[in-house]
Amino acid sequence: MKYVYRLSNLPLVETSNPCATNNNRFVRKNAGSDSSGCAAPSNSQFPTIATAITNHLSGMISSERSLVRVIDLKDTSLNCYDAFDDSLGASFTITIPGSTAKACFTHSYEYEFSVFVMNDWVVSSGMISSFRSSDVINANNLKSHISIQYL
Repeated sequence: MKYVYRLSNLPLVETSNPCATNNNRFVRKNAGSDSSGCAAPSNSQFPTIATAITNHLSGMISSERSLVRVIDLKDTSLNCYDAFDDSLGASFTITIPGSTAKACFTHSYEYEFSVFVMNDWVVSSGMISSFRSSDVINANNLKSHISIQYL
């Protein structure tokens, strides 16, 4: 039996703002309830970030665009400037290309919504001695921030 978990609510510990790096993750965290976009989008403050997300979606098969939950922009300059880290953790309302549907993508920690087979991780890392679906990992003192969802 394999135990597969998805990590969520990871804090942006040691994460650069999207304007300061060419490797960023954007997550659609509330796909079931974001049809009108984000409550407080940063599109007008950082339009090039919203454009990069839209361009990424445009490059996908049209039937898959609305299903995307995680976008990794690797080796991609977002051509923006952010001296005060306002883009760190910012959300962007994106109109799904080829439709009128909207989605809210949030700048996230690089492992947000990542999926792990925990059997292997528990054994090889030595970080957790026993693990149940209700437990929370206490790695790097992030216990109060990380939630783990059994899939």
